[in-house]
Amino acid sequence: CKVGEKCVVDNGVRRCVAKSHSTCVATGDPHYTTFDGHRYDFMGTCIYQLAALCSDDPTLVPFSVTVENNNRGSHVVSYTKVVTLEVYNMTLSLSQEHPQKLKVNGILVDLPFTHGPKLQAYLSGVHGFIRTDFGLTVTFDWYSYARVLLPNTYAGAVCGLCGNANGDPKDDYRLPDGQLATDEVQFGGSWKVAEVPGCRHECTEACKVCTEVEKRSYRGDKHCGLLVKKQGPLAACHRVIDPTPYFNDCLFDTCLYKGHQETACRSISAYVTECQRQGVRIGRWRTAAFCSTWCGERGSPWGWDRTFKERLGCDALVDTCNEVPTTCAEGCYCDDGFLLSGDRCVPLAQCGCIHEGRYYKKGEEFISCPRCSERCVCQGDGVVECRPEACAAGEVCMVQDGVQGCFPDACGRCQVLGATTYQTFDGQMLAFTGDCTFPLATVEADGPEDLLVPFVVELEKESGKEGPLIRRVVVTVHGVTISMDRGTHWEVKVDGERHLLPLELAGGAVTVTQEGTHRVLRAQGGPKLLYDGATFVLLTLPSSFQHRPRGLCGNFNGDAGDDLNQPQELETTHAHPCTHGSLPTACPLENGRCGILADPSGPFAGCHGVVAPQDYVAGCLQEQCGTEDLRALCRSLQGYAAACQAAGGTLQEWREVAQCPLQCPPHSHYELCGQSCTRTCTSISSGARCASRCFEGCQCDDGFLFDGAQCHPAGACGCLHRGRYFQIAESFLSSDCSQRCMCRAAGGIHCHPATCPLGQACGLQDGVRACVEQPGRCTLVPSSRFVSFDGATGTTVTTGVYVVATVCDSNHPSWFRLLADVGEDQDLPVVEALHFYSSRGFITIKRDKKVWVNGVPTAFPVEISSTLAINETRGTISVTQAPELEVNLSPAGEVTAMVAKGLTKKLCGICGNYDGDATNDLQGPDGKRVVDAGAVAKAWRAPDFTHVS
Repeated sequence: CKVGEKCVVDNGVRRCVAKSHSTCVATGDPHYTTFDGHRYDFMGTCIYQLAALCSDDPTLVPFSVTVENNNRGSHVVSYTKVVTLEVYNMTLSLSQEHPQKLKVNGILVDLPFTHGPKLQAYLSGVHGFIRTDFGLTVTFDWYSYARVLLPNTYAGAVCGLCGNANGDPKDDYRLPDGQLATDEVQFGGSWKVAEVPGCRHECTEACKVCTEVEKRSYRGDKHCGLLVKKQGPLAACHRVIDPTPYFNDCLFDTCLYKGHQETACRSISAYVTECQRQGVRIGRWRTAAFCSTWCGERGSPWGWDRTFKERLGCDALVDTCNEVPTTCAEGCYCDDGFLLSGDRCVPLAQCGCIHEGRYYKKGEEFISCPRCSERCVCQGDGVVECRPEACAAGEVCMVQDGVQGCFPDACGRCQVLGATTYQTFDGQMLAFTGDCTFPLATVEADGPEDLLVPFVVELEKESGKEGPLIRRVVVTVHGVTISMDRGTHWEVKVDGERHLLPLELAGGAVTVTQEGTHRVLRAQGGPKLLYDGATFVLLTLPSSFQHRPRGLCGNFNGDAGDDLNQPQELETTHAHPCTHGSLPTACPLENGRCGILADPSGPFAGCHGVVAPQDYVAGCLQEQCGTEDLRALCRSLQGYAAACQAAGGTLQEWREVAQCPLQCPPHSHYELCGQSCTRTCTSISSGARCASRCFEGCQCDDGFLFDGAQCHPAGACGCLHRGRYFQIAESFLSSDCSQRCMCRAAGGIHCHPATCPLGQACGLQDGVRACVEQPGRCTLVPSSRFVSFDGATGTTVTTGVYVVATVCDSNHPSWFRLLADVGEDQDLPVVEALHFYSSRGFITIKRDKKVWVNGVPTAFPVEISSTLAINETRGTISVTQAPELEVNLSPAGEVTAMVAKGLTKKLCGICGNYDGDATNDLQGPDGKRVVDAGAVAKAWRAPDFTHVS
């Protein structure tokens, strides 16, 4: 063995390992500690070399570690965003944008990951670890805390922001040319290895940091004081690691963000991480009111005293963890009986597969080779099945958004150019004035083998004093429905409930952000939509969707001649009487004020190369017909500006020239090319996946962040709770109304148990979760909740077939019988099918939209009689027996039954008797009271049906 190494036997193999390691840390905003212990602050936002081999020693394995930093709500400081290791001709990245994931040569993978005996990557506590066979370890918490653990065999042989690891901190500011830098800005800037748009090495204007007097406010236990408290939960570590530097960093960061709790929590967590790495047992320092955390569906929160090997994952079925550390680490752990599979806890039977060093979840499909010539699927039990695959015409084998596959090389665009003007995917211009709800584009799944993502995009219109108006844009994709109302910004409704932006839904498959004046929705593998909150909508689809859409946007087949010409040709839905409208008044041919769009020397000239202006001029003229209102012109110009910037064009100042000023809220200003999505209160706690391009709109002034549509200082920001942002002093109920929470202070949230009073049910009121009066409404969500017609509540229902509701008297003229077939989906009970009996017919509906009427397969919509019908809206199937009953089955397997008052005291089943008294709902068919909702369900199993899994 070399000097500094020792001979050990590891798993039966004798090899040389380093006797010791040096550690370099980047934490906070960001505070660096070099291998030799020198501490400094550097606020650059480019990509920098953190550590790399800078020696010609042939016995040392070459490697390079880089960091990319970004601003988060303040341009004064920066945070670590991405940590990248290049070694063994591989590139491995841990990024804030993809928590608990690893990128390997650009491809996102679940942890753990192995590359033969040379490299392992795994999750320990809240940190991702990348460990090499020569003793180098790189870690990142996917927020701001990065470390490089360097074996002492590399002492004096490395260079970068971490220094040279030669034991002398005095020469750590060495530049690439060997000279010593005069300060940290010169030193840090010299190790830049790549640019990112708009990056810089330091703050250049309005760079005020806190004074010592200002920092004093944050020395107490509510912020940083816990670090140095002599009788506190961290006191056991004081004699091992001096908390003073961490305390000073905490004061610096927390003061800069005006006391936001998340900032203090991250600083304390950095100290806890180092203490636990040294084997110190830390007391419980997080509470419900201070630095609380949430593990979601993954398992129990914060297993304080467990080692990594006790934190088992599905990968433990194979030997991939032979060198992981055994020190305690705080983090989320699966409950007993469950194993970690990707980012979820599952029972052993649901574990996936290890294939070529990478873990895949059960049922996951993937391309297994760089040429996309083979598609594989993890069948479970460790079995991977593969079949030949080839990219179709118009597709290219590439990596996109971290996924390798066959992706379209082009896309189509459908646009709403105003309240009356539309352009299809194939370029057909349409004009009509209707005020119905029109489907812009709908794609339905074409069988289980169809790889396209099904979705629905609808345009709701209404009549106003100015004529027809867009009321809202509604998108249903990946099992969620997102509504964007006209005239609102920084918020949407998700399945009817108000949410502030930015937002990630469906496990990250859907993102919604505010980009300047526009809300932008991106669905993985599906549509992208931009809506300016007025009259412009831009919908883009990959070319793989050609020939599949139907709706106002056409069929995307390249032939504009077969696109519709009249709105009457569409299938429209509406909740009130509406008109399809007629062709608007013919317009003059002169460009008039709309000519500014096509002016080769005008403010939009830089857009012409990426978006031809002619159709926008035509749309602008159409919107101007019959009105002299300057606002209509401004809306048309704003639409072209949005299309231009979305396509990467260069927009010049146009609002002053066209007399179209944009009003911004207090503490904000207009920017022609800004990124408002990155300057939000949410950015303090979590990174949003924002658009890469800039858009015009309002931008908060320095020192202020977007808190909804208003700009507030960081100290007035609210709380991020379970991935959702709430404003300060906002009180809210959890999705099942079992908890009431309040955002009490910046980043500080407090929750306590709650329940709805008898006679009320958990629902929505004006877009807000609330306990509402819902007589005659029964809800069954087998995995989480049950609410009877009278408001009695319960929890889960296991697999089986149950009588949900029936008219007790089989001779009653309105008799019906409703059965729910409860199965499993990813180990959670869901309603797979409903069976509905009445004197008018027998209906079976399944949540995959299959329908049988009297045993015969049928397509939507179905009118069985004048009073019995079946319809489908945005994935939810409804059975209506007018006037006494409506039943809905959602794609997620939730059942809702609503009955008329005429059936009071006439009903039986799980949903109760609907007599206005919730206390007597828990009874079986024999009329005897039972203990809970689970016992009620068991009593109401359908004797004539057997569930088949």
